[in-house]
Amino acid sequence: MICCGYGLCGDRHALDFTPTAVKNIRSVLLQNGIYDELYISRDTSGPYTTDIPGTWDFDTILHARFQGNLHAGNVEYSIGEISHIRIKRRERGSFDWVTLFEIPIADFDDFRFQLYDRYNRAKTEYEYALVPVTNNVEGNLNINHVYSDFDGVYLTEKNRTFNTALSVEVSVQKNHPSEVVGTLGRVYPYIVGNSRNNYYSGTVTATFIEYNPAAGDWNVGTGWKYRRALMAFLENSRPKILKLHDGRMWLVNVMDAVTESPQEHADAPVTTISWTETGDAESVQDLYFNGLIDVNPEWWVMRG
Repeated sequence: MICCGYGLCGDRHALDFTPTAVKNIRSVLLQNGIYDELYISRDTSGPYTTDIPGTWDFDTILHARFQGNLHAGNVEYSIGEISHIRIKRRERGSFDWVTLFEIPIADFDDFRFQLYDRYNRAKTEYEYALVPVTNNVEGNLNINHVYSDFDGVYLTEKNRTFNTALSVEVSVQKNHPSEVVGTLGRVYPYIVGNSRNNYYSGTVTATFIEYNPAAGDWNVGTGWKYRRALMAFLENSRPKILKLHDGRMWLVNVMDAVTESPQEHADAPVTTISWTETGDAESVQDLYFNGLIDVNPEWWVMRG
């Protein structure tokens, strides 16, 4: 008996399910059986077959072999195809990505990593992308949204950060050097500003005491150790990122002497830091050349 082109009991496909189109599948449930493999692909153009492909392609969604685990990803395929993973960031709504990290991929364990973005503004929504790279050609972006927020003031380098939310005061000035030139034939002088210099500078005054999240309190009694490490950090002559709770952020160098002034509490002096902006905190090139990130593929592409 033939109905709509399907044999009800006459051929090897007689008991097959009627083909259906189901969109937005989010889960798969297998139960009450013994299964050797599970393979799902986006490619429905080929002829019907019970043979399961042994390799991944771009249409493969998952392939579980049930070899002592429930893994169904493409790690084996990825190791052969991917040389690096790039971590990128941009403010949501903008178009310019900043590449923060590049992780070489050689084996399974290289896909397990935990990294911290120390150069994010407060009160800002970011998009972070994990990008597979093959022969310096980037693949599809896997994007997540993160809202960045924090209190107080942060001073950070690539591998070290100091912060506090105690007694924070920040003074800022915008610098555009110019000269006053007086002449014999004018009542008023000329103002000459030929330099392209246009940068911020200022001071940060705050009480630096290390916060203990486990105790939910500040380590006041041993605060001098934290400030001694802070002093060494500030006087190492390396560029830093200075960022505030309101979203302002600069790439700076610490200038002159760092001072401590006594306050009412002997273990809580106020530290004063003078700083000058020396680069763009959101420029890939400036972050790279100031030693704050290790990779800069965008610059190398433009250079080549």
